[in-house]
Amino acid sequence: MKESSLLIISDRVVVWNGAIREKPANETEAREFLRGYAVHPAETVSAVVVTDTRTNERCEGIDHAKVWFYPIPDTLTEELIKEGRIFTTAGGFLIEDPKFKPCI
Repeated sequence: MKESSLLIISDRVVVWNGAIREKPANETEAREFLRGYAVHPAETVSAVVVTDTRTNERCEGIDHAKVWFYPIPDTLTEELIKEGRIFTTAGGFLIEDPKFKPCI
């Protein structure tokens, strides 16, 4: 890049009962993920790196959080699977989705 810019990169993984959960591979795995969150909390690990492209100065940070869920109703699970967005995010849930609010 010729102009000075800030390059911002981030990623998140979910740890559940000691196992790393990336994006669910299929509907069966999505159901397993969502059912399991009522048994053990989802631990999210998010990382952000910001780089000044002119100076190559970098700043990074990592955030850890635990999310405890009530049982997620099967009707909601099927609705989320049908929408498909849960296949695009680590652990199969978007914490900012208002549909999850009653389950947290």
